[in-house]
Amino acid sequence: MSNYTAATVERAFNDFDWDNLEDRENGFKGAILVDGEAVVFEKVASDEGGEYGYGTFLIFKVGTQLFKKSGYYRSHYGNDWDGSFTEVNATTKTVVVYE
Repeated sequence: MSNYTAATVERAFNDFDWDNLEDRENGFKGAILVDGEAVVFEKVASDEGGEYGYGTFLIFKVGTQLFKKSGYYRSHYGNDWDGSFTEVNATTKTVVVYE
């Protein structure tokens, strides 16, 4: 099993149009070439930024690793995917809300 760096995976993803990936249904799958090896990826989560200038992100599972691509939402033209690309881990949190 491979352990990829965020920089290596980001270079492999640069052949994609980020907006096309973001617009797909959750669970979008495909393959990218990472260091010459075909690796399956799947979009597992995303968040629209909302108002102008707010952050947005995409979460991808590549092999067994999770990566986050960050960007910004602009109301007049949509998402701008020039943000960071980092490896992340899924964490469960318990939140208490009093209403």
